[in-house]
Amino acid sequence: MNLEILKEYLDDAIDIENMSENRLLIILDDKKKIIINNLTPSIKEFCFEYFGRRFSSLESMRRREKIIKEWSREEINFLKANCFSMSLKELSLNLERSEYQIDQMIRRLDLFLRRPWTKAEENFLLENLHLKPLQLANKLKRSISSIKSKKRSLLK
Repeated sequence: MNLEILKEYLDDAIDIENMSENRLLIILDDKKKIIINNLTPSIKEFCFEYFGRRFSSLESMRRREKIIKEWSREEINFLKANCFSMSLKELSLNLERSEYQIDQMIRRLDLFLRRPWTKAEENFLLENLHLKPLQLANKLKRSISSIKSKKRSLLK
């Protein structure tokens, strides 16, 4: 499989699961799933790193159950009231939803602020390139996509 096509699938994925030694399940939404066969261990590892997370099957099941759940008016109001003062992790714990879902709803509601990167944050990023995007995102309190985008621009 072409690596660029695989990246596109992973960009649209809400979850990925290890099915067997050489098979991977990419979940696009509650109805669309893709199974990729004959993956080498290095390509499979790339998929998990690119996606930015590793999930046990139990966590994946919980995530899929939450994906189907519609957002209530109370959840949206809570998100609007707290999205600038709480981290994604804190919002996720309070709303019992994945960080991905929180991030997507923030984007849908156009609540996100693009705060400029400080020199200290850029230096931290450059000094810690060995860390995974999820780890960097948690440490810098930024989204995974923000980390990936800034990493690309700094390494050009």
